[in-house]
Amino acid sequence: MHGTVQLAPGNNFMDRTKPIVAAACLFAASLIVLCYTAVRLPRGNDLSPLEETAGRVQLVLDDQDIGPVRQGEPLDVVFAVVNAGIEPLLLRQVPGEATTTGRSLPIYTIEPGQTGDIIAQLLADDLLARGRKHIHFFTSDATCPDLWLTVRGNVIRQPAGDPYEASPWP
Repeated sequence: MHGTVQLAPGNNFMDRTKPIVAAACLFAASLIVLCYTAVRLPRGNDLSPLEETAGRVQLVLDDQDIGPVRQGEPLDVVFAVVNAGIEPLLLRQVPGEATTTGRSLPIYTIEPGQTGDIIAQLLADDLLARGRKHIHFFTSDATCPDLWLTVRGNVIRQPAGDPYEASPWP
């Protein structure tokens, strides 16, 4: 037997590594599935539209002037919405690149014939350029799937030193 090595029965290297290789492959496959699922799970800051219902959006006001606000402050601006439909109305703010409050954006449900409050979340800094910010909401209303609300305000800029030194706030 020239050039071959024979192992004793039960001492074959391939027989001993098969369970280890199988376990490693199973672990890798599980890790890939777990990572893919984590990326695909719906989140509070989902960008996809809502499923349509027979709820109908009716706004009391689509523009709010919040007056003076401090630079850098997170803002919650309340808008009243009426559901003039026959099924629940769902609304969710669309996360924008400028609306980075770091908070999860909830889905609001308003029952038929009811009035409910929705909250537009933004940062005061979003108002710096033009004194207004348009906030986008998805709705479940088939006739109005996109709702745009406007927030206006006057941002009080903070001085470079102590942020509360020259502030007009108490």
